[in-house]
Amino acid sequence: MRIPENLEVFATHGAFAAPPELEEHIHRQFGERMRRNFSDFATAELIEDIPQQQRAVPRYGRIGGDPGRSLDAQDLFRPTDFNGIKIYRKPLPDQVKEEALAASYIPYHRAVVEHLLRVHGDPRNLVVAIDLHDTGDLLLAPEPMYDVTREAKQGWNMPPVILSNRDGQTAPEQLMADLQAAFQEHLGLNADEVECNTRYKGGFVTQHYGDPQNPQLREAKNPDRAVVQVELKRGLYLHEKTQIVLPEAMRHYREKLALIFAEVADGYMHHAKP
Repeated sequence: MRIPENLEVFATHGAFAAPPELEEHIHRQFGERMRRNFSDFATAELIEDIPQQQRAVPRYGRIGGDPGRSLDAQDLFRPTDFNGIKIYRKPLPDQVKEEALAASYIPYHRAVVEHLLRVHGDPRNLVVAIDLHDTGDLLLAPEPMYDVTREAKQGWNMPPVILSNRDGQTAPEQLMADLQAAFQEHLGLNADEVECNTRYKGGFVTQHYGDPQNPQLREAKNPDRAVVQVELKRGLYLHEKTQIVLPEAMRHYREKLALIFAEVADGYMHHAKP
């Protein structure tokens, strides 16, 4: 499969490990199963069919400072996970936070900027940047018998796909329509199974790097870019109870995602040209 050079794919939450500096501060109940659930770790494997120079994954998970948040965000270091389970034994010292950010957050965002600044062909090869995430329908507890469904606790289930562009701010609507149609075609989904700007509107990465006035990207060789957040239903390729990847399903979705992203990026590059 040919991957067009104007495509970039980021797995912002695609790691679950904690920086060594944090280990002594993490609550004993927050073991590997919990840490995996607190991340989107499978997204790193989902993008392995994208050329290495066109994808980025942080070294450590959001447990060491959430790369999907700005540095001044109050939830940069969340004290609890999404089920209210305590992550750290006590509040983290500022020095420990700084060391953790230097280990993963800062180099990850430096890498994203470098990806977007590089040459992606001629100046009209409009860049398509995908920020890939996933969301589970199961909220884990330290003991599996106490796990709860998202529907029971929050009243909703995750659809197969949610696309977001900050309500039209970071990517044109035609590209969003093309992306929605590609997901429907290649994954065999109905129109209502690929939602746009519903529960997710596009987080910090989408907003920050999709901002045409971003001062970090003024020297980009291909200044025109569309940035889209893609949120997938985690249970498509992951057994949520055990947090174990399903190999056949992973292979299927990895291939389909590369096809979808390549098709849409290629179409955007050519059809948007004057």
